[in-house]
Amino acid sequence: MSDDNPNLPAWIRDHLRRYLESSGADGHIWKGVPTLLPTTLWRRSGSWQTLPLDYGEYARTATGGERRRLCAQLRTIWPRYDDCQAATAREIPVVVLERG
Repeated sequence: MSDDNPNLPAWIRDHLRRYLESSGADGHIWKGVPTLLPTTLWRRSGSWQTLPLDYGEYARTATGGERRRLCAQLRTIWPRYDDCQAATAREIPVVVLERG
């Protein structure tokens, strides 16, 4: 996880720690801007990193046919998707990020 990465600026480490420790209650809105914590595989280092991503008005939740299409794609990359969905009564949101 990136919250203990000493190479990151202290404010990013603090943001990550607060967000993770509170399950997003403290940190989702950061200085007035909504943020996500995507975890991605870095091409050069080969390590997984979690870093804050401001998304503002460029994120939306997929519905209907778009959600079904995206879920089918998700299943090809993450075969346990159906297991996770079956483990909860709520519908797992599929968030679409768009370029601004």
